[in-house]
Amino acid sequence: MDLRPSDTGLLRRKDRAHQFIEECRARFETIERSKDEDHSIEVLVSAGSQSVSIGTIGAISHDLIICEGTNAVGEPQAIIAPVEQFSFSIILRKSDPQTPKRAISFSAE
Repeated sequence: MDLRPSDTGLLRRKDRAHQFIEECRARFETIERSKDEDHSIEVLVSAGSQSVSIGTIGAISHDLIICEGTNAVGEPQAIIAPVEQFSFSIILRKSDPQTPKRAISFSAE
């Protein structure tokens, strides 16, 4: 499932970043409840040419989002950009029983 800020209709509101984070949280929780136990969720975010497999997503102002996680080679990375520049993909993957599940946290404070 791909999720872009313009898909949610939230860009017309004043506090776009916080509202978009809440929309992401709601969609993530819906997928989490409906997935099989042997699958895990990975959330990839892109802004411009950068992509991150996220562990934390938060709003740092009314229109800026920060996503922290790892890049394609596993190095820590953070992306800070306006909400309009982000594109999210939520991916279900078959879980490896040897690998601990990764938690994804949302912050819209």
